[in-house]
Amino acid sequence: MTPHRMHLHGPWQYEWLSAEPFDSVASRTGRVTMPCEWKSLFGDVAGKARFLRRFHKPTNLEPH
Repeated sequence: MTPHRMHLHGPWQYEWLSAEPFDSVASRTGRVTMPCEWKSLFGDVAGKARFLRRFHKPTNLEPH
């Protein structure tokens, strides 16, 4: 059986989670394609963000 590949490029949903000031950040939520630099999304602000992406169940996998 050949391995199943999952592409992680995106799109990914992101959400800013930190309570730090948000002055230099354009948006608290959005969509992005990976790879992406933190600075391009959030500027020079350090903090926490959540990145989410849904994956579909592969159809070509065997039960084992």
